[in-house]
Amino acid sequence: MVNTAVKSPVRFVAAALLVSAAAAHVPVIGDHLSEAPYIGVLFVALAVSCVTAAVLLVRADDRRLWMAVLGTCGAAVLAYVWSRSIGLPEIKR
Repeated sequence: MVNTAVKSPVRFVAAALLVSAAAAHVPVIGDHLSEAPYIGVLFVALAVSCVTAAVLLVRADDRRLWMAVLGTCGAAVLAYVWSRSIGLPEIKR
């Protein structure tokens, strides 16, 4: 088995930021579920993914996990930029 442990000194900061990102999206889930259900579902998925990744980072600190965190956060940033520039169906800008 390949050892992919990282032991990053910033893993606790990253975990705290992931929990913060989840906490920022939870209050608006209800509004989005009623306005544009697919956005609400994506917010639920993002919040669950962020909290799960935070717990795993604290426990495991694995290179594959860091790649998943980067992918999740990158997708969230891309979705935000897309929603504010091009726009998304059913969402008022």
